[in-house]
Amino acid sequence: DIEGLVDTSSSDPWLRGFKWAQPSVQHLRELMRKVVDDPEGAKRIGEKGMKHVTTKYNSERVAAVYATRIKYVQKYKIKQSHGDDQNDPFGTGNILASFDRKWSLSVDFKNCAVNSAPYPLRDLVRPASVSDLCRIAIVTTYPPRECGIATFSSMLEAGLIDACGDNAHVRIVVVKHKDHDINDYNRSVVVKSMDEYEVDQYMDAARFINEQGFGLVLLQYEFGIYPGASIVCFAKEIRTRLITVVHTVSRVYEEEQHA
Repeated sequence: DIEGLVDTSSSDPWLRGFKWAQPSVQHLRELMRKVVDDPEGAKRIGEKGMKHVTTKYNSERVAAVYATRIKYVQKYKIKQSHGDDQNDPFGTGNILASFDRKWSLSVDFKNCAVNSAPYPLRDLVRPASVSDLCRIAIVTTYPPRECGIATFSSMLEAGLIDACGDNAHVRIVVVKHKDHDINDYNRSVVVKSMDEYEVDQYMDAARFINEQGFGLVLLQYEFGIYPGASIVCFAKEIRTRLITVVHTVSRVYEEEQHA
């Protein structure tokens, strides 16, 4: 249940004028008490919820939703923005004009997000074996940095090594504070580093990943760690499969994070 609707934060222009549903703390307490008093009933509800999620939100269904949306954007949004100008196939002028009108985006962001074409998925080389697929680069914070994502990535690394077995080649491309010494890391695992706010280092790391022939890049993304321009430039430079895990969602974003 909810106690009612409340105004959203006025500091975020994307949410201004909308309403949030305010949850009922009392009702939450009642539901939690039911779990304690009737564990078997709670188990049945959990099993029902698991069935719903695995049926309605499995990888095939989610991929279909993404594919449908991408086709829509390609067919309607990109065509409308780009027009039929053969001298401007990506509609750079129109899109940049829109960006300049709406947001104060950095030059780096505009150049990477708009002025270059994305790497065509059709050009990706299919992995010939499990060994190829298990050549994985994880882009993340990493111990000894005290960070929840660093801990998560360390455990993810161990899980991937266990899953891939003898085929495992899992390496870390670490994003770090400028004053953090790369030699503080385990150099047998951490093969490349990027200072958080140095866009050139992101580009260099992407080229390194391409040169090393990684079959998969796992980007552990959190809005407070990566500058918008840097990570977009990094992603545009990657020439292999890139999966982004978004760890946190904030109510208030900078303009580049919105874009």
